[in-house]
Amino acid sequence: EFCDSLFDWQFAHFSGTIERTHPFRVYMISIELPSNVLKLLRTCLVRTDLGHVEELDLTRNNFQGSDGINFAIEIIQSQEKMTQFSYEQNPVDNDQDCQRLVGAIVSHPSISMCSLNGLCGGEINGHDYLVHLLRKDGIKNINFAGCGVSTNGQSALFDVIKLHPILDELNLENNKLNDRDAIHLADALQRNRTLKELELQMNEFTRLGEETLKKAIYDDSSLNAAVNSNHVCTIKGLSFTSDKGYSLYFQGWRKYNVYYNQDIIWGDEDGPKLSRARKIFHFLGNKCKEGQNCLSLEAETGGVALKVVPLALAAVQIYGQQWSQGTNVVTINDNGEYGAAELSITYELLQRWNVTVLCHSHLNNDQRRKLC
Repeated sequence: EFCDSLFDWQFAHFSGTIERTHPFRVYMISIELPSNVLKLLRTCLVRTDLGHVEELDLTRNNFQGSDGINFAIEIIQSQEKMTQFSYEQNPVDNDQDCQRLVGAIVSHPSISMCSLNGLCGGEINGHDYLVHLLRKDGIKNINFAGCGVSTNGQSALFDVIKLHPILDELNLENNKLNDRDAIHLADALQRNRTLKELELQMNEFTRLGEETLKKAIYDDSSLNAAVNSNHVCTIKGLSFTSDKGYSLYFQGWRKYNVYYNQDIIWGDEDGPKLSRARKIFHFLGNKCKEGQNCLSLEAETGGVALKVVPLALAAVQIYGQQWSQGTNVVTINDNGEYGAAELSITYELLQRWNVTVLCHSHLNNDQRRKLC
């Protein structure tokens, strides 16, 4: 019926208009596709006079032998405008087929998002295939979960992540990454400023590995370390980015986990700025409880801490104050005390530095935000 519908579409008087304005998407999920059905589908989908396939999703199809790989490659090669491809939970037990499929994706001119969850079956190590995919021009989103990725001490994977210019999302859950890999990955995240979401659950990290990755997102060893942390990427699936404590939005509040960089309210442009301000606020707040802010900052700045007073207080005000206009939401501090942390940090800094007038006191909210 699907094939007949496509053929009817070909001869319809409006087909040309639809072809120009509405590329179509094909989802075949949890449908068993034997060879005779694939043959019919192939006849329809390799045609170019029916418009173009923008997205092809093949998930849990119980393909026999290399049928699924052959079918997918033919469609990929015939549809040059395809931008998204999924081949999930269709495990392949031989390296040759894995190599053929990954090669077809890498050589495709337009695919920027691919999901190959569970591609590498048996004892296949998907490391080299993942590196090959990451080196594809234009790739932005890769799901390579459950593909037996083991680096065996190599750094090639992390070198590519470190220097990738446009990578947006990477799913590496349920692989074989370990604490040694965590060190290389943390180093990559110190350089990469495009990756927004990294899935890492169900790998082989111990608490030591998690702590290493945690510091890449927020290093609270010093104010400079906090400022130089990664304010773009959120690592999902590890204990320090659990849901607890940062998602109270639907109760009328928004309380943030300081390790959770993504910000659905402020958007991509302002998200990193707010994340950085939040970490500065968190750092100063902890030091304030100990009465150590001034000593800490003077130690970092070689005794000229007064120069960073405007920056420190601007960060406190940006994150600590209550925003109630437009799409901004009211925030509370870690103890649930409405605005108390902002006042306490400000008082401590002013008291210990004996400062009565600050150069930023005349700035409006937008100007203060630009300081951070």
